[in-house]
Parts: sequence; C-alpha cells; structure tokens
Amino acid sequence: MRFEILGPLRVVDGDTELPLGGPRPQAVLGALLVAAPNQLSVDQLIDEVWGDQPPETAAHVVRTYVSNLRSVLDHRIKSDGRNYGLDIADDQVDAEEFALLIRSADGAAGPAQASDLLARALELWRGRPFGDLADGSRLVAARAAELEELRLRAIELAVDADLEMGRGAHWIPGLESLIVDNPFRERLHHRLMLALYRDGRQADALRVGWNLRSRLVEELGVEPSPATRDLEDRILMQDAGLDLAPPNNIPVFLTSFLGRGLEIGEVTKLLGDSRLVSILGAGGVGKTRLGREVAHRMLGRFPGGVWWIDLSAPGVEVSARVAAVVGLAGQPGLTSEELIKRFFARREALLVLDNCEHMVRDVAAVALDLLASAPAMRILVTSRRALEVAGEVRFEVPPLSLPLGTLGASESERLFLERSGDVDGAFLVNQETVGDVAEICRALDGIPLAIEMAAGRASALSPAQIAAHLAERLDFLKAGEGAPTRQRSLVATMDWSYDLLTPSQRALFDRLSVFAGPFDLAACEAVAGRPVVDDLGTLVDASMVARSRSSEGAVTFRLLDTMRAYGREHLNHGAGFEAVAEDHARYFLDRVERSAPLAFTAQHPAAMAEIGAVNDDVVAALEWSLGHGGRSRAPAAAPGLVHYWFWRGDPASAYRFGRRLLEAEDPGSPDEVAAAHLCSGFGATLLGESEQAVEHMGQARALLEGGEDWRLLLWAFNGIGQGAVFAGAPSVSAQMGNQILDLCRDRHLDLPRGYGLALLGEAEFFGDGDFVAARGHLSQAIPLLRALGDEAALNMFALGILAGVASLQMDYAAAEKAAVEASTLGGPGWSATALIILGGFVLHPQGETARAESVVKAGLIRVHERSMDVWVRTALLLLSRIAAGKGDWEDSARLIGGCRSHLPPWAQHRRWWNHEPLVRAELGEDDYARITAIAAGEPLDRLVAWATGALQA
Repeated sequence: MRFEILGPLRVVDGDTELPLGGPRPQAVLGALLVAAPNQLSVDQLIDEVWGDQPPETAAHVVRTYVSNLRSVLDHRIKSDGRNYGLDIADDQVDAEEFALLIRSADGAAGPAQASDLLARALELWRGRPFGDLADGSRLVAARAAELEELRLRAIELAVDADLEMGRGAHWIPGLESLIVDNPFRERLHHRLMLALYRDGRQADALRVGWNLRSRLVEELGVEPSPATRDLEDRILMQDAGLDLAPPNNIPVFLTSFLGRGLEIGEVTKLLGDSRLVSILGAGGVGKTRLGREVAHRMLGRFPGGVWWIDLSAPGVEVSARVAAVVGLAGQPGLTSEELIKRFFARREALLVLDNCEHMVRDVAAVALDLLASAPAMRILVTSRRALEVAGEVRFEVPPLSLPLGTLGASESERLFLERSGDVDGAFLVNQETVGDVAEICRALDGIPLAIEMAAGRASALSPAQIAAHLAERLDFLKAGEGAPTRQRSLVATMDWSYDLLTPSQRALFDRLSVFAGPFDLAACEAVAGRPVVDDLGTLVDASMVARSRSSEGAVTFRLLDTMRAYGREHLNHGAGFEAVAEDHARYFLDRVERSAPLAFTAQHPAAMAEIGAVNDDVVAALEWSLGHGGRSRAPAAAPGLVHYWFWRGDPASAYRFGRRLLEAEDPGSPDEVAAAHLCSGFGATLLGESEQAVEHMGQARALLEGGEDWRLLLWAFNGIGQGAVFAGAPSVSAQMGNQILDLCRDRHLDLPRGYGLALLGEAEFFGDGDFVAARGHLSQAIPLLRALGDEAALNMFALGILAGVASLQMDYAAAEKAAVEASTLGGPGWSATALIILGGFVLHPQGETARAESVVKAGLIRVHERSMDVWVRTALLLLSRIAAGKGDWEDSARLIGGCRSHLPPWAQHRRWWNHEPLVRAELGEDDYARITAIAAGEPLDRLVAWATGALQA
C-alpha cells in the first residue's frame, strides 16, 4: 500500500484508492501515521479527534473507527489491548520518499542532478499536508508544519540549483507567491532578488529588498539581517560575482558548430599565452564561427566580460563601434579612443574584433592602444589579412578535413550531411551517392560556407546533381591564377548558388546588401518594394541570408560580410546602388519621422527601443540622405532625432548630425530647422560647448514660439533649463520650468508637466531655495515621468535630485529609496551617478561610512569608464568628505585638490564644503596648500586609480 499525506490524506492499494470514512476516522489514521512506529492510547486518540470536548461515548467510537480502518487496511493497525499502532514497515509513505529525495539532492554531484531530484520531490506535493485534518489534530498539525517547512527548503534548494544553471527566471512567479504567505522569510526573498537580478530586472530585485526591510521594521521592529543588506548592496552595485557568467554579447547561430576541436584548442592556448591573436583565412572558411566558439570556451576566464565587435558594416569607425557596443556615449572633450581605454583599463576582458580585413590599419592602431593601456585584456581578431604589428600571433584556419574513405569520417562530410538533413528531413545518403558527397566536399576544398550553400540545394537536387553543377561551374567560373584555390572555389560556389536563384530571388539578394546590420521582414519588403516571404525563405535555406531569433521570438535576418560584398557588387552593376539606398533611407528615416508624434507619450520608449535596435541602418540612412540633398529625407526626420539622441544618450551624434542638417542645401521647414538646432544644442551642452549650446537652443526657441509643434518647443524650454543647471543659473531653470507648465496648461497636457516640475525642483535644490517646495515639485514630477517611461529624465531630473533634497531634510529612508530606484534607470552611466548620490548624500550622513565609501567608489569606477568627468569630480568631492569623517586628513586634502577647480558651479555650493575648514585646521595651511596644489595637477586617471584602489578588479 501507499500512504499519501502530501495533500488530503489518502491510501492507495495498486490502482485503487481505499475508503477511509469521514473526517474523524481519517483523523485517527492521521494521528497513527504521525506516531508510527510508536503507539497511541485511546485517550490520546480521543484528544486528537475531539480535543478538550469529547462525547461520553468517545472511547467506544474510537474503537469502532479503529476496527473499520483495520479491515480496510488489511489489519495493519496493531493493538496490545490498551494502545494502537500502525505497522507500515513494508509500505510506502509519500512524505518519506519526499524527504529522501531532498536529502539526496542536498548531497548531489551537481546542480543538474540536484534539480532533477528536487523536481521529482516537488511533484509529490498535492497541497496542504493532511488537508483539513491539520486543523483539528495537534499531532497532525505539527507534522504538517514540519512538512511545509521541508517543502520550503526543497524549493530553496531547487531555486539554488536552477540559478546555478541559469534557469532561475521560471521560479519568479512561484517565489512571489510564496513570499506573500511567508513575508518574513528572508531566504526566500534572497532567492527571488537574485532570480530577478539575473533576469535583467535589477529595479524589481531592489524593490523586493526594500519591501522586506519596510515590513520587518514596521511590523516587527527589526532590521533585515546583514546577509540581506549585503545582497542589496551587491545588486545595487551590479557586483559581477552575482552574475552566472561574465557579461558578453557573443552572437548566437541557429545551426550547430561541427568539428574544429583541434583548432579551438590551439587558438585557446594561443590566447592564454599571448595578448593579441589573429584568426586568418579566406572568406567563408569559418573564421567567425571559430572565433565565436573560442570566445564561448574562454568566457569563464574573463570576469570583465567578452565583447564581440562586428566591423563588417561599411564606414565603421573602429573605436566608435567598440564604444557603442559596450555602451559608452560621447563625452565632453574626449575621443572614442579615450573612452574605450578608460572602460577596459581595469577589466580582465576579451575583445573580439570580427571581419577586420577592410580596415586592418585602423584595427591595428586601436588594438595596440588598448593593449598598452589595459594590461589585463586580450584581443582576438578575425580577418582575411594579418594586422602585421608587433605582438600579433597568427592562426591560419585550415579547411575542414576532407573525405578519406568512410562516409562521415571527415568534418566536411559531417557538415554537408547535417545541413542537408536540416533542409530536407528525408535526405539520405546510400552506397550509390557516397562518392557524390565526397566529390562535393573535395570540389569545395572543405570551405564551410561553400559546403553549407551546396547543402542548401539538397531539398531540390540529389548529391549527384549537386556535384554535376559544381563541376560545371568550377570549370567555367574561375578567379585569376594568383588567387588562392580556396577563394576561387568559394567565388565559384557563390556564383553557382546565385545563378540557381530565380530572377526575383537574385534581385532581392542584391537589394539586401544595402543593409548595414540586422533587418526584419518589414524592412526587407520596404527595400524590395514587394512581398518577399517566399523568396527570402529560399535565400535563408540556401545559406545566403542568416536568420536569428531573439528570446522573445522575434526573427531578424542579416547578410554575412562575404555575402554582403558579393551582393553589393551585383547591385552596383545591375539595379544600381543609389536607387536601392534611397529606398533604404526612406524606410528608416520614415520610422524616425513617425516616432516624433509619440514623444511625451507612454508609447515613446518602445518606439525608441525599436529604432535603437537598427541604429547602424539609421546612421547609414542619414549619411546617404545628407549626401544627396535633392532627395534628402533627413530634415523631415529631425524632430524624431531630437528625442532619439537624448533617449540613446549620444550627444556626439546629436551634435554631428544636427550641424550637418543645418548645413544642408535645403534644411527643411522652420520646425525642422528648429529640430536641427535642438540636436546641436543638446550635443553642445554635454560636449562642453556652452556658448554654442546657448546659441542653438535660443535659435530653436525663436523658431518654435508661436508655432504648432509644442513637443519641440517644450524640449527647447527643457534644454535651456537643463543647460542653466550646468551653468549654475537656477533662476533660468525656474523660468523655463514655468514656461513648460504654461505650455502644458494652454495645451491641456498632463504627463509632460513632469519636465517643468522637475526643473522647478532642480532650481530650488541647486540654489539657496526652499527644500520643502523642491520636494513638492519633484514628488509631482516623478509619477508623471514614470508614466511616460522616460527613464533617463526620471533618473537625471527627478529621482536623483529628490534623493539629495530628502537627505538634506534628514529623511534618509525616502532619500535612499529614490537613489536606489535611480540606480536602476537610464543606462550604466546615469545609473552610476545615482550610486554616487546614494553613498555620498544618503549613507554617509547616516554614519554608514564603510557602505558609503564602497558605493561611491563603485559609482566612480563606472562614471570614469564612461568619461563622465563632472561626476568623476563629484565622486572625488564626496570621497573627500568621507575621508575627513574618518580622520584621513591627507587623503581628504588630496581629493579636494583633485576635484575643486574642475567642478561645475552647482557643485561649488558651500553646503558641500563644510568639511574643508576642518581639513585645513588639522593639516595646517602649509601642508594643506602643498597637498592640494600637487593634486590639482595630477592626471585624472592616476587620481581615480588611487582613490578606488580597494575596488580595482
């Protein structure tokens, strides 16, 4: 028999569930099950069934229940005349199986085995142990509580195992539900926080910790454990130790990777011994695939991450591309080369530069510069040409191994057979066709791309037919005698595959070469000018177009660099590149143009994210359009670009394209000219060109006032107001805030009032204003900006300022909550500024010196990597205050000297400098002057390295 108590009590004999009677007989059996192998007296059973108010006939009734149960259970209930016991030594109890599986999982060999055992254990759980019986019987209630606790332990172990394997996200709903029933169980909260964080939901993870803390304080009057606070801090600072794997953007291919075991091992060894390794070979030989596999294998060796940079798009500037991929926006007075040097300076990272043959000089210069400034990093290059620089170690990728006799023994045959099976599930090779497969692989010299393209025809042709086509085309189409044999074979294969296409498929393939990056079906049809589902599917099947699918299921396509160059050659000699480029520019710039009316609505962030995903093609469209004045669509896109560059956090592009729009032969309508000024003004503000910023913003305002485009006018007011914040002119900020509110009132607008209210709050905070009024303005602005989904504005203009105001009012709980939320918004640079605010303005005034210092240093490292120098100096100021609080007077003076002369006017306010007189007094004027003077001339990189020494990785 099987006794099941993990849910309502039931007993099963084979496939039959036995009748146990009503609740009271079941209560007797439940008590006996809990007590087994010990016995219970009649009096004890009466207590378990009726408690303190048994009927006079209770003893007789209990004996009747036992008699009935004994007959059902085949006399498993035993008695010595006074007591009853249950003999189930040879039977099964689900709770015992449950406990055994959990104990086995606790000692499992690895997370996969533990996860399997725990999944089997949790499948046994049918609901509350014993069901409603636990409400009446004390013995049963106690055992049910034990089992509930054991279940929670099993869930915690299962979550741990799945988190270790990168599968924690599916536990999130269940953990959220469990926390409702177990609001003070910190271990459950810890696992939910980690699952959310690893799922990319940092803000939600921090919110769980915040809610736990609030509940513990308000309902129990206790603070969270040190473990909870430590986890919060690590999530807040994005501690790499919490990640399952270091950050990486290694591309994923839908098809499997075959063979190359020796090559992977050799390149991996070379990267272990050398800092610059180049994977070289002809087009299509598999350089990119090999580089990807090596990058995956070495991911665990680089805690600073593995960054994949595709340089195949034409016109790419190497350092700018690297900066864009790692998320570094342009900064005042700094080149992209300086930005990436700062980012990688402390990181033990691997940078993979893919498809470099058309720009080897530029790649070589960037690689050498980075390796000189970042001693812990490695660089892996894939290229058809070597960089030819000192320190470069070269690895020539050989073709796949060729047939030697046994079918499938060579890498090239295995690749052909697998890819043929992918396109035709019924594809088979028999004794008659073995030789044909071998002939195909030999004719294509083991070049993976060529073999995949040939296999793509398996749905329509037999191996013999494929081999015949190859023989014919190879004899007919050849490159010059000086070209490598592998390259001649690849060109012949591409020609053959291209010639097998229908005219409409060829035309589509040629047109697709205009794309700079991935594209979706809608973009493809816009460039083709017709429906293309069938033709595009054929190109994918023929391996001429690559396809990938996101985790959300979205499908995108792209041409490999060899294919793009091949298609572009045909396009230049056929339909003509210019006509197709015009269609391409129209499609992408129209998308930007259509996004402009969504500004200041809740739909705008999603529209910006969609455009951001195709940024390379947007830039290519702008470049083409601005170079063809008579057909330019760039001016019409300018209003959308105003909001796009701000959303993207890219002032350098905003400034460059804004100036080019203004210099165009036909800059467009007055509103479009105003938009170009706004782009230039935004860029100039953050690039430190203050006079130009004021000029451009003023020009935009003059063009827009009295017109109908309220969105651009509002942004002009906001740009002028935020520029005044930088310049230390709070009265101008307040004036612009009121202008925005007047505009919103006249236009009956609600959510955009958030920008005006934020400016009023900033004006009060950065001047000698009323903090109560400032907090009131900001408290009104925050829900409006949150409803708009404008994370950058919510962070920069509202939450960060609110944290500073609340801390000055000594409302540290509100200040910490605002700063913590801000630390999860607006990208890595702006979220880092919130860490500096949190540590210096919130934690330090409360006496949490160690936490404050570590949080500010974490923020400092990140803003320095992104060359946000104003915030670097602000962090140094706050560290000087912390050092003074610890009595480290010389350190405090050095930090003062390194930051003071470089701070903007708002950071020179006397409220932040109340520690300086104490430092002067402790050191004496001579020593103070000497230390600060030396620090004032100290290179910023060296000063930051010294200040963050304890956190260097």
